Amino acid sequence: MATARLLDIDRWRALLGLLWSAGRGRGLLFGALVLAVGVLPTVAMVLTGTLVAALPAAAAGGAGSPAAQPALLALGALVGAMVLLEACANALFVQTGVLDADYALE
Repeated sequence: MATARLLDIDRWRALLGLLWSAGRGRGLLFGALVLAVGVLPTVAMVLTGTLVAALPAAAAGGAGSPAAQPALLALGALVGAMVLLEACANALFVQTGVLDADYALE
């Protein structure tokens, strides 16, 4: 009986219609934020690997050498990814509350 309800396409259409009418574009923003919060930790891991790979050459050449530039760029990109992740996570938290209130009112 419960599986018959899950497979009923009209119920899914009604749910999606309700979500769209209550949230409008906020649902799309929420989805984009969920995607960003999901992908950015992987980006940070890749950038950490890039930084670790560039550190031996930077240490051998010194901080002012041209060999240190890839390490500094990787470090800057890693910090940028971490800041972006924190900003997206905070925005996701706010959007969750807003959508919760919108859906409850609808």
